[in-house]
Amino acid sequence: MADDKIFTAAEPIFDKRLSRIAQRLEWRVLSMLVVEDLVLDTSKYRATRAQRSLKLNPTNIDILALLMLRSPDIVSKEEIAQMLWGELGVNKSGGLGTRVHQIRKIVDDGFAFPLIHTVYGVGYQLCK
Repeated sequence: MADDKIFTAAEPIFDKRLSRIAQRLEWRVLSMLVVEDLVLDTSKYRATRAQRSLKLNPTNIDILALLMLRSPDIVSKEEIAQMLWGELGVNKSGGLGTRVHQIRKIVDDGFAFPLIHTVYGVGYQLCK
């Protein structure tokens, strides 16, 4: 028997993930997130820094959105992994360092000051 699940047009995956983040943090979803000279337009799925376009994949944008929503607070590795991979996220948190490295190369390299900071043994922080 064929799968009888009906798929309908739905909001983009990013909006769903960002909504889950916002619900967990009890924040409402904003269309623009801004920290220093970093801007994330959630409605267009675009990020810029110092008015320069940044090319990030959807998963990396989700991580960046969480860091921006929580800035300047520290976000634990476990919280990011759970947001990305659900309850099994704690087991997959080893790949998180690679993702943050990718984001850091795009968001921080070539700019006057870094925004993404590692808090060793805890997680990550987005601030000046």
